Amino acid sequence: MKVAAGVLGIVAGIMGMAVGFATAFVGAVGQELQLEDAGTVTNLGAVAFWVSVLIIICGIVAFFKPRVCGILMIIGGIVTFIASNYFSGPIAILGGIFGIIGGGQPKESPPVQQNAPEQTS
Repeated sequence: MKVAAGVLGIVAGIMGMAVGFATAFVGAVGQELQLEDAGTVTNLGAVAFWVSVLIIICGIVAFFKPRVCGILMIIGGIVTFIASNYFSGPIAILGGIFGIIGGGQPKESPPVQQNAPEQTS
């Protein structure tokens, strides 16, 4: 589950950065054309971009601290979902859930092999 949380966090962050940048770009063009509420679109795109950067960082750190990063990815997913990013927000939330679930699992130890006694004929 930790691997799934990390991979989903990284994928969601990359998608979120792309969509956040595009949203900010469209808002900036709207501001230049003096459209109404274009500044709000620019700000939402910037928020989505920077929160997506934090989601990528959490996705990388989720391999080591899955519970903490899972909680942060859920919060970041909600923020990016509100900030106009309907694609990466749910993916980050799903990765956060996997991180929380995977953080509670104990580390698997390799099975111990017992040597059979040698038979001499």
